[in-house]
Amino acid sequence: MIDKLTTNKMFNIIIGLYVFLGPIGRLIPVPPNIYSFRPYYFLMVIGILLFFIFYYKNINIKYMLFPLPIILYASVSLIFTYNSKYNVYENPIFRLLLLITCILFTILSAQYLKDKPIIKKLNYIKLYIYGYIISLFFGYIFLIGCHFGKFSANSISRFYVLIQYGYGMLRFSPGSYPNEYGIVSSFVLSVLTIIIINKKNVEKIYSKINIPVFVLIYVATFVALFLSTTRAAYIAFIASIIYIIFKYRSKKMFKVLIPITIIFFIVISIIQVKFFNLIGLFNVQIQSVINNNGSFNERMKAWQGAYSLFIKNPFLGVGFGREAMMHNTYLQILFENGILGTLVIICSIVMFTINLKKIYSKVSNVSDNFTYKLYSTICNVGLLHVLWFATSNHNLNHHLTWFVILLILIK
Repeated sequence: MIDKLTTNKMFNIIIGLYVFLGPIGRLIPVPPNIYSFRPYYFLMVIGILLFFIFYYKNINIKYMLFPLPIILYASVSLIFTYNSKYNVYENPIFRLLLLITCILFTILSAQYLKDKPIIKKLNYIKLYIYGYIISLFFGYIFLIGCHFGKFSANSISRFYVLIQYGYGMLRFSPGSYPNEYGIVSSFVLSVLTIIIINKKNVEKIYSKINIPVFVLIYVATFVALFLSTTRAAYIAFIASIIYIIFKYRSKKMFKVLIPITIIFFIVISIIQVKFFNLIGLFNVQIQSVINNNGSFNERMKAWQGAYSLFIKNPFLGVGFGREAMMHNTYLQILFENGILGTLVIICSIVMFTINLKKIYSKVSNVSDNFTYKLYSTICNVGLLHVLWFATSNHNLNHHLTWFVILLILIK
């Protein structure tokens, strides 16, 4: 029989790998024939099985009842509207199984982690950033290699979910697709901003921050965000900076941000003069919005088409998974599940939130702790990214979505 110490190590490794591999995504192309499959899917399935085998005595039934109405409704909706014409990833069955897996793994992991020290919870954010830095490194190798003709788009496509060219260049998205990578970059950049603002206190928790390396990563992340050409991510980052400014109202913050801004503009100027016309790229993006001939116009047409189907049966919707690529999670939920299904989802989330508040109300004096405040601020920034990105993308099954939910549940 496996002892408790061994099971704890096992769960820590699985959850840690899940967090670390999330930003890496398709840079590990397993299996190679399904372009959208991410390795951490395997970890979630294995984790769920191990939780039920070795942790079943500690599972809180209240937590497990929360997603049950949503899963049951989605399953019935799928059965009555299923069409076999879909490919593997777009198939509603695959999407439902992935959603169920994300929900179960997140809730089970939250139950395991909720009583852990806050410093260990912060370590998962650190792991996420490490995973992102690895993706960043390979992303620049691919981008530079393509720019100088060393790699073809076909040769690196196995390491991407979707390769896209936008505004005359390869959009930056190693292991992912541009819109998802853009929002992840914005989130990481926001977290790095919070860390550098709280440098002295963060160094009390972890080791001393190497400023030159930190600035290099910060600027590289900023450029990656820009080169993803994801406008929703730009807005998310600006909104996060505004939130951070109001959160940390001090002269110290500006003393930190001003040098970073100066270094950033120096790097951007070098890239502009020596390598690539970034200003021209930005101008093309602005013009596509002004002239109404970009992706937003295409999404408006998709929403109108989905609405014309939804209005025929607004109470039950068009069926789970039928409008998964419409680039708006809120409209997707409404149009697919109808008014009835949407009410089921809202009521389930409200009941779960009320239950969480009861748990948090038992925690005393934790708000006076710097570590908790740092963690809470990062959670808020993450939630801002997830909720905003849902207005223009299909992020229901995204790793960042469920990672942020996990952070909030164990808060």
